[in-house]
Amino acid sequence: MTIKNYIKKKLKKGALIAALTIAGASFYSGEKVDADFPKNSSLYNSPNLEYAKMISNNYITNVDKSTPFEKAKAEYEKYKNSELEKMLNEDKKRNEELEKIKFLKPHLLSPDLLNEYIKQAYSNVKKFPKEFDKRLFRVMLRQESHFDAHAVSKSGYIGLGQLGPEAYETVRPEEFAKFVNPYTGKFDTLALQKDLFNPVKNLEISLETLNFISKFCAKYDPNWKESDLETKRKKILFAYNAGVGTAKEYDFNPNTKINSKNKKLKKLPKENREYPEIIMDAYNNPNIRVKL
Repeated sequence: MTIKNYIKKKLKKGALIAALTIAGASFYSGEKVDADFPKNSSLYNSPNLEYAKMISNNYITNVDKSTPFEKAKAEYEKYKNSELEKMLNEDKKRNEELEKIKFLKPHLLSPDLLNEYIKQAYSNVKKFPKEFDKRLFRVMLRQESHFDAHAVSKSGYIGLGQLGPEAYETVRPEEFAKFVNPYTGKFDTLALQKDLFNPVKNLEISLETLNFISKFCAKYDPNWKESDLETKRKKILFAYNAGVGTAKEYDFNPNTKINSKNKKLKKLPKENREYPEIIMDAYNNPNIRVKL
């Protein structure tokens, strides 16, 4: 082997090790790694980076024995079953449990704090259904969560506006997509919950959802234009509680038994049927006060 070829082989080997090390660290840790970071940094000494170095070195050593894909897969399987993997998973579970504990206690908002959060939310989204006013929105929140930012229903709906994944995905699909791990395809439920427990974020999505429902009703309800304001409000509230698909199927009337296609429908749960009336009764009751 000539000196020139020897040097070329060494350089190629070194470049491949560096590339695999950086790629491996980015894949397994989720962090972008700078090839020039100092060796005394915490990132350099992290288990994920050490593992990435092991993969690249083992690949170079055994390059003639397997394809890159086969070798990488074999090393990853070994890693998953290692003690390091167990330790990392246990640590992740502990951190998740600690995060969950934060939201187990009620977080009741004072009228002043609620109004401050609503102002922030409205300022951020600049959306509010024209059929609603400030009092109706607050009365709805009162019914949904009693102004408890940490409220969780039996069905798993979260926060002040009692929101679930479907509302988030409808009004913010690109943001919602970030909760899916691009490598594993797994959905990060805890991250979604933390987001919805944030009072301002929850109120933002509640307002956007109401605005979406208002436009949905105007588009799909053939009787929308002829409906008076209170009826329109009840239709929006019905769709917010039961979902727009259900509202459309029941002709935007929770008490209907036959839809426009003359198809018999099941009787809706009591909550869905009574929800619009409860909200509007409270809205029209002068004894129920909410600070505006």
